[in-house]
Amino acid sequence: MFRKSTLAVSLWGLIRLYAAYVAAFVLGKPLFVLLNLREGVGLADVARAVWHGLPMDLSTAGYFMLLPLLLVVAASLFPVGRKALRAVLTVHLALTALLAAVALVVDAVMYRFWDFKLDATVLNYIDSPRDALASVSMWFVLLGLLGLAAVAVAVFLLTRWAARPLWGDALRPASWPGRALQGLATLLLGGAIFILVRGGLSESTMNVGRAYFSDRQFLNHTAVNPLFSFGSSALKNQDYGSLYRYMDDAEADALVDSLLQPLDSPADTLLRDGRPNVLLVILEGFSAAFVGELGGLPGVAPNLDRLCREGVSFDSCFANSFRTDRGVVSVLGGYPAFPDFSVMKIPQKSRHLPTLASALRDAGYATSFLYGGDINFTNMNSYLLAGGFQSVMGSGHCASTPPASPSSPPASPSAATSPGRCPSTASPTTAWPTPWPTPTAASASSSTACGKAPSGTTSSSPSSPTTASSTPPASPRPTPPSTTYPSS
Repeated sequence: MFRKSTLAVSLWGLIRLYAAYVAAFVLGKPLFVLLNLREGVGLADVARAVWHGLPMDLSTAGYFMLLPLLLVVAASLFPVGRKALRAVLTVHLALTALLAAVALVVDAVMYRFWDFKLDATVLNYIDSPRDALASVSMWFVLLGLLGLAAVAVAVFLLTRWAARPLWGDALRPASWPGRALQGLATLLLGGAIFILVRGGLSESTMNVGRAYFSDRQFLNHTAVNPLFSFGSSALKNQDYGSLYRYMDDAEADALVDSLLQPLDSPADTLLRDGRPNVLLVILEGFSAAFVGELGGLPGVAPNLDRLCREGVSFDSCFANSFRTDRGVVSVLGGYPAFPDFSVMKIPQKSRHLPTLASALRDAGYATSFLYGGDINFTNMNSYLLAGGFQSVMGSGHCASTPPASPSSPPASPSAATSPGRCPSTASPTTAWPTPWPTPTAASASSSTACGKAPSGTTSSSPSSPTTASSTPPASPRPTPPSTTYPSS
C-alpha cells in the first residue's frame, strides 16, 4: 500500500492546525455581533469585518503555531517518540483553546458594558474581581462560564481534529537526508507564517489599526482580534497618570486656564467666508530654510511664500515632536507629545482624544485624510477613524468611505486600476489635493518643488468626498471659530 512521506504528513498536519486556529477566530466575529446587536449592521457589514480582520487573525494564529513547528523540527532530527509528541501537543492544544475561548467570550460578553475591545484594562480588576462582578447577576456569570467552557471544548476538538496527521507514527524519516529536508521544509513553513505574524512585508507591522475600515466603531471593533488587542495593549500598559508630574493638579489647571480663551469671548476668524472649506497640509522635514518669506532660499516654495504674504504667518513656531505619530496627534488634537511613548499607538487612550476632524464633522462637514505613505504605520489608521475622519486613504489603501451626496458625480471607471488609489472613491478630482491655488482652498507643499505627493494631508469639505472642495450644505449650522494658517 502506498504510504505518504513523513514530510507530506507533517506539513499537512501543520497547515491544517494553522487553518483551524484561524477558523476559530473568524467564527468568533459572528458570535461577537450576535451578542452585541447594533441597528443597521447587516450580513454585508459582518462579511467586511471578517475580511478586514483576517490579517490580524492570521497573525494571532501564527503565535499559537510556534510550539507545533518546533515539535515537528525536533521530531525530524531527533528520536522523539509518538507518546511524548502527542502528550506535549495535547497540552498545547488545550491551553491555546482555553486562551482563545477566554478572549473570545469575555470580549463578546463584556463589550456591551465596556464599549471597547478586550485590552489590558481588565488587569486593573484582577485585585478586586468581586467589585468587577458586582453589577451583574450570578446567572449572568454562570451562563458566561458555561459559554466559555463550550467554546473552549469546541476549539480544542477542532484543533485536535486538524492535528490528526501529527498523531501517527513518529515524524522522523529513516535517512538523514530525509530528516534534513523535513526540518528545512518545516522551517520554511515557519518563515511563511512569521511573515503573516508580522503583517506582511510592508513598512508597518501588524497593529490594531490594521483592522479598522469604517467610520462606525462597532464594525472596527468586530474586525479586531480580541487576543491580539489584549496582548498589544498589555505590552504598553503602564501608569501614564504618574508620568511627568512636575506640579500639583491645582497649579497645572490654573496654568492651562490662563492660556485658554473664554468661550464667550469674541473671536476674529480672519475669514472672508463664514463657513469655508478647510484644507490642512502637514509637511514633514520641510525647513523654514526653503521658505523665502521666512528668510530661506527664494523661489523654492512659491506658494508658501504667497500664503505667508497673503495670510497669517507665524515665525516662532516650534515642532511638538520629532516623530510622525506624535506630531500628527499634536497638530490634529492639540495633544502634547511625550518623549518616550506615542499615544497614537495606544488605541484605548487615543480614541478618547478630541480632534479637529470630530469638531468639523459635528458641525456638518464631511472629513477625509489623505496620507502619502503607509496609513497603517504606527497605528495611524485606527487613530484617524476613531478621531472623526470618515474617509482615510494612503498609498494603495482606503479605510472608509463617507456616504456620497445624491448630486455627487460618479467615480471615474479608470480609477479602480490606478496605482495608489481607492477603487471605491478614487477619481481624477480626489487622487490627491492639487498643490496649486484654488478659489476655495489654498495649499502649498513640497510637491510644488519636487513633484511628490504631500507627506500628509487632511481635508474637510461640507459635501461629497468625491470633490476636493464644494459649497456648504443648505441647512444653517453654527459656525465654529476657526483660523486657517499656512504651513511653515
